[in-house]
Amino acid sequence: MGDFGETSQNTILIECIIESEFNNLKNIIDNKINIIKNVSNYCYYYKQFETNAKIYEKMAHYYKNKKNQDISLPLFKLASMLYHESGVLREQCHLIYYDNNNIIDKDLSHIKAFEDCISKYKRCEINMHKLRTNV
Repeated sequence: MGDFGETSQNTILIECIIESEFNNLKNIIDNKINIIKNVSNYCYYYKQFETNAKIYEKMAHYYKNKKNQDISLPLFKLASMLYHESGVLREQCHLIYYDNNNIIDKDLSHIKAFEDCISKYKRCEINMHKLRTNV
């Protein structure tokens, strides 16, 4: 199969992955109360969200550089949402489990991690805005 066929198949696969991830994220957000019940669940989900966001942000930049905004925009949106949700979960985890904790270093690391997620969220939002205005 030629380059066009491979590219077309890859694009379809990426679109399916994006749709699946959006649905999965929506399901987790909608059912957060039932899914996330203890500190280990919080830690698992906010780490997973941030890891996935990094991957999708890199993919978004790759497709942006290939001038494929149809793929890069949804990837930036997905990364943005994952960073945002990771930050929200980090903040909730901090407030529920660490706010009254006397271990200052742990307290500060959660605050720094939350701020980092929000910064990455804003970075993705800026990239989406730039792509939309250049179209």
